[in-house]
Amino acid sequence: MPFVNQFLESLYAPSVWKINVLLGFKETLWREMNQAQAIGHRYHGERELMRTCPCGHELSLDHILMGCARYNLTGLERVMHDKLREISPKVWHKSLHPDTWKPSPWYPLIALKRVEQNSVKPNRSLLKPNEAFSKSRSAREWVIGLYFWSIWKWRMAEANEPDFRFLPARQENRLREILAAEPQDV
Repeated sequence: MPFVNQFLESLYAPSVWKINVLLGFKETLWREMNQAQAIGHRYHGERELMRTCPCGHELSLDHILMGCARYNLTGLERVMHDKLREISPKVWHKSLHPDTWKPSPWYPLIALKRVEQNSVKPNRSLLKPNEAFSKSRSAREWVIGLYFWSIWKWRMAEANEPDFRFLPARQENRLREILAAEPQDV
């Protein structure tokens, strides 16, 4: 599997700079793809929470965004899905459900256009089946990117700020505010 991950990372690495997400999240993805993220076994500082998750698992971007049983992200996922429902085409497609993108949740984000173009079946009611997705793709990238970025920031705050505890249920209203803000206000 490491070879497949390295292949995907090298194939999609330039796409990181083209997606519509905050620059800080683009940099986080780029560092992860280049194995330069200073967390887990690559962290050499004194903070144990930068090396190991409170659940005992080695810290990684994928683990933070999707894999930790200690942090129930269901409420935050619901907030993101509510926002995606507002801005997305009224059809079901895996690209509209980031919580199903396991084990690497951010791969489809950097390849959203390719994933949708290669898997959307023609719908007789639409003249161009991919048009519905292309019109909302940038806004969906923005929402998904903010969702992932917010989780990343809160987990890093927990690891670096002694008084901060990441409790996902307490962050739901904050995530609603973040997703409702105009891009320049975030």
